[in-house]
Amino acid sequence: MIERKVQETKKFYDKYPIADNEFRRGGSVLKSEDIQINLKELSKKEVLDCGCGPGNISAQLLDKVKDIKLTSLDISINSLKILKKRLKTTIKCNIIQGNVLSLPFKKEVFDFIIVAGVIHHTPKPFLALDNLNYVLKKGGKIYLSLYNKHSFYFFEFHTFGKLFRYLYNRNKLPNFFITLFQFLLRKISNENITKTDAEKIFADRYLTPVASFHTIQQIKDWCKNNNFKILKYGKCKLGTLIWFLLEKQ
Repeated sequence: MIERKVQETKKFYDKYPIADNEFRRGGSVLKSEDIQINLKELSKKEVLDCGCGPGNISAQLLDKVKDIKLTSLDISINSLKILKKRLKTTIKCNIIQGNVLSLPFKKEVFDFIIVAGVIHHTPKPFLALDNLNYVLKKGGKIYLSLYNKHSFYFFEFHTFGKLFRYLYNRNKLPNFFITLFQFLLRKISNENITKTDAEKIFADRYLTPVASFHTIQQIKDWCKNNNFKILKYGKCKLGTLIWFLLEKQ
């Protein structure tokens, strides 16, 4: 069951890599409401961008952080191909195809782990956190964001999304929905969102085969049981995501 879900997710994000020009990149992804990281502390550190997709965060880390030792990992081979193309040949980045439920790293390798909008797309999100705990050094930090159960998006995903997934799985999803979604994105962002990017964002938002929603209390309980200190936490502007900065004690 777990392996089947993992393979479904891999296949899905190979087909629909996360949009690398979506409207939130009008400013820096690292400065958006759900990515709150002090870049200065990442200099000369071993950093893992777990579930990096096409590298929206990785590319900016490499551009903005001096002497960062970055490893970018994702389950989707096609997403990693996009990342490789967008990086300059002179930039060093360890790019690995892998699965957060079975990380290919030794114990306590990383000083800082970024796992932004990732573990909620796994069939075992708390196993994913346990694995990240294992590869994080003592005193290291994790930046985590995941879907908020107490949000309008929770309702949206389980109502409109349920209909969209039903039609998509039967190859009957009308193109009209993508066109309408593109129109709404353009109105919201005041940017020229391409049809390709609109389709990728729509797919990630509504069609993804695995998505779980979580509460702040769930993460607090996990931290208590795994010797993590919560340095800060909050919600993104629309409440879709909850985010945490955690420190391993």
